[in-house]
Amino acid sequence: MISERMQQPIWKIEHELKELAILSLYLYACFGGIFLYTDSVLREHGVTYEYWGFAAIKALLLAKFMLIGDALHLDKSLKHKAMVYSVLLKSLVYLGFLILLSGIEELVVGLIHGRSAVHSVEEIADGSVLQFVASCFLLWLILIPVISIRQLDALLGEGVLYRAFFATEGPSAKVR
Repeated sequence: MISERMQQPIWKIEHELKELAILSLYLYACFGGIFLYTDSVLREHGVTYEYWGFAAIKALLLAKFMLIGDALHLDKSLKHKAMVYSVLLKSLVYLGFLILLSGIEELVVGLIHGRSAVHSVEEIADGSVLQFVASCFLLWLILIPVISIRQLDALLGEGVLYRAFFATEGPSAKVR
C-alpha cells in the first residue's frame, strides 16, 4: 500500500498530466480548425499545407507553457477582481507569457538548426507583422474560454464543474 506521504506527489503528478492532456486536446482542436481553414484557402491557390503534426506539437508545448504559468502564479494579483475582468486580464497575461516562451522556443530551434537569432525571429509568423498580430488575437480568443472554465471551476469548487459536465447519475452527478 502506498503511504500517505507518497500519495500527495502521485496525486499531483496525476492532476498535472490530466490538465496537460485536457489543455493539449482543446488547443489541438482549436489549432486543427484554424489550420484546416488555412489549408482550404491555400488549396484554392494550389498550395498544400500539412498541419496536423505541427498543430499537435504546438498544442502540447503551449499547454505545458500554461502549466508553467500556473506554477509561477501569473494570476496572483488578478484574483480579487470581478470574474469578467479577471478572465480578460488573465488571458492577456497568459497570452504575453505564451508569446514570450514561444519566441524563446523559436530562437532555440533556430539555433539548433544553425540559423542566427535574427533569422529565427524574422521567421516567427512567416515574417509578417499582420500575421503575427492575427495569430496573437486568435490565441487570445482561444485562451478566454480556457481561463473562464478554470476560473469557474475554482469558484464552484474543484471538480464540481467536471462532475456537472461528465457525471451521468448518482450522487456524483449532483452539482451542489
